Amino acid sequence: MLNPDQDAGVQSVPPHALADRENIAALVDAFYLNVRADDLLGPIFTNRLDGHWDQHLPKMIDFWAGLALREKGYQGNLKAVHQVLPDLTPAHFNRWLKLFIDTVESHYEPAAAIGFIEPALRIAHSLQLSRFGWDFKIPAVQLELLEQINPRKTGEAEGREVATVGVGIATAVNRTEDADAALVAAATTAGLATDL
Repeated sequence: MLNPDQDAGVQSVPPHALADRENIAALVDAFYLNVRADDLLGPIFTNRLDGHWDQHLPKMIDFWAGLALREKGYQGNLKAVHQVLPDLTPAHFNRWLKLFIDTVESHYEPAAAIGFIEPALRIAHSLQLSRFGWDFKIPAVQLELLEQINPRKTGEAEGREVATVGVGIATAVNRTEDADAALVAAATTAGLATDL
C-alpha cells in the first residue's frame, strides 16, 4: 500500500478495462492520498484515522472489492461509522464524490468506472438521507450525475443486465452503447465538475 503521507502523483498506468483486487487497491490508495490533501475532507479523515490508516485502507479495499468483484471480505457498518462523524454537511459528500469520481476515472475506462461511480452515488444518497433525515433533498448535481449514468427508460428490457450496486441491492443497470459516453459527459460537464 502507498504511504498516506506521500504525494498521490500522476498515475502512469493506462486506465483499466476491468477491476481486479490489485487495481482496486491502487484506486483506494490514490483516492485516500487525494482525500488527505483536500482542504475540506483532509482534516476530517486525519482526525479520525491518524495512526489507523493501516487498518482503514484494507477495509476500504475489501469494501470496493465486495461491490466490484462480489468478494465477501468487508465487515463493517457503513452507516454507523459515518453517523458518528461530527459536522458533516452535504458539501462534504459532494467533495467526496468529486474526488472519488476523478480518481476512478483516472484508473478505469468508462465501462469499468460505472461499476464504482454508480454505487458511490447510491451510497452517498443513502448516507445523506440517514444523516440528515428523510426530508433531506439530495443535491441536484448528484441526482443529475446518477441519471446520466443510469437513465430510466420504459419499454423493453433489451440491453439491461442485473448488477449488484450500493449496499447489495440488485437493480437493473442500463448498459447501452451510449452508457460510456454518458458517464464521460456527466463527469466532465463543467456544471457538474465544479459543483461536485
